[in-house]
Amino acid sequence: MDHLLRRQLLTTFVPAGLLLAGLAVLGLGYGKDIGQLMREPTATAGLHPLTGLVSNLGVLLWAAAAAAISFFSGSIVRGADRDSAAGFMFSSGCLSAYLCLDDFFQIHEDLVGRYFGIRERYVYVVLGIAVLAYLLRYRRLILRTNYSVLIISFMFLGASVVIDDFFEPWMQGLGQGRILIEDGAKWLGIAAWCSYHVRTACGLVADGVLPTGESGSRQTGP
Repeated sequence: MDHLLRRQLLTTFVPAGLLLAGLAVLGLGYGKDIGQLMREPTATAGLHPLTGLVSNLGVLLWAAAAAAISFFSGSIVRGADRDSAAGFMFSSGCLSAYLCLDDFFQIHEDLVGRYFGIRERYVYVVLGIAVLAYLLRYRRLILRTNYSVLIISFMFLGASVVIDDFFEPWMQGLGQGRILIEDGAKWLGIAAWCSYHVRTACGLVADGVLPTGESGSRQTGP
């Protein structure tokens, strides 16, 4: 068997098989309901298939920014004196991947408190430190991109968090309007995050050219 094919098969089916083995242990060894872990949530709960439409689309955008865009482009631009650009995209991928998993599995809202007794605010603090370190580490490269879109993303995402944590009691009277404002801000923030990383990745892959400035001028990457 070809070495590359064998490697691909191993990296594909070993992790996937280990996941199934773990579920088998939970189901057969501990009597857990495997269906709850394997089936679609809406089917398990008997909900309409479009339940959580915007939330699910947001997760897809996180995943696109993380796996399909940042990690892939980072692997392409790696080397050739462009390790800073590769590191930026890999770091963006890791951050996007965490935000994707956090959003999909409600890590900071539920799981860390349920299983580890960690309050939600502490997760925000750690995440804030990670984001600040990310921005400081790659500030020079970021300033050469269309960073205004990244700023807009942070503004919308921050607004969603602030509304959820500080203004929710005062917005109860808005009814569904409160949900539209809070989750709408989050959705727009995710869309801007994905847009920024798609645009930046395209520039980095295209011979190290970064899309910069409001006038559309272009500069070579690091």
